[in-house]
Amino acid sequence: MDPPPESAEDVAAGIAHLVDALIAAVRVDDDRLLRDFVGWQEEALTSRGGRALLDGVLGTLERALTEHPRVVARLRAAREGAPDDPGRAG
Repeated sequence: MDPPPESAEDVAAGIAHLVDALIAAVRVDDDRLLRDFVGWQEEALTSRGGRALLDGVLGTLERALTEHPRVVARLRAAREGAPDDPGRAG
């Protein structure tokens, strides 16, 4: 990811908020927190790359956290907008 300099701070803040939402979803064991946040971010980022930017961040987090399969399952569910609860499996 290489955002334009004028939006780099906004993108960095968005990534930080996404990580916070992931942490909250893991701590309270509720995948809806992350899925709802991702849905909201998708709408908020429409003018700046929207889903493509979000998918890039989620994919990067998935690759970075491969040693935590339940977290990766949550990220994939958020990325796909899946209604099921993959965090509870395994």
